[in-house]
Amino acid sequence: MSYNITELKEEHWDRLLQFFKEFKEEKHPFFKIQEVVGLDKDVIFDGKKQRFIVLDGDDVIGYCFYYQYKMAEVTCSIGYGILERYKGRGISDLIIGKLHSHAILNGYRQFVACVASNNWRNVIVLYKHGYRVTDEDTGILYFCKRPA
Repeated sequence: MSYNITELKEEHWDRLLQFFKEFKEEKHPFFKIQEVVGLDKDVIFDGKKQRFIVLDGDDVIGYCFYYQYKMAEVTCSIGYGILERYKGRGISDLIIGKLHSHAILNGYRQFVACVASNNWRNVIVLYKHGYRVTDEDTGILYFCKRPA
């Protein structure tokens, strides 16, 4: 199976909304963040984050992004989610590879992420990609990957 990770464009809007509808039905913790921020088209396409979608054919099966972390010029925060039925297929590895390579081309050298502490799949993936826990809060692990 071949998956395509492509930059999010306005032409993808309806398919992105369909993805988030299904994602929300899975009660994924990531969606709580989107409920706070909202799924406003102007916010999604504000240019402040580099956003991508993961496609299986024409179907959006994942969403990912990175953005400058606080005031740290060379540090970016990454985030991603994929539909439950696609987990366990190595897509998270593809996503992190895409985010890292794109961010490095844009001058970022350090990466941070936060994950629900019970989301063992993402914890394993982040460790596999060189991330280490730097802090934790109730139910959340904070990760960092520093340059080698």
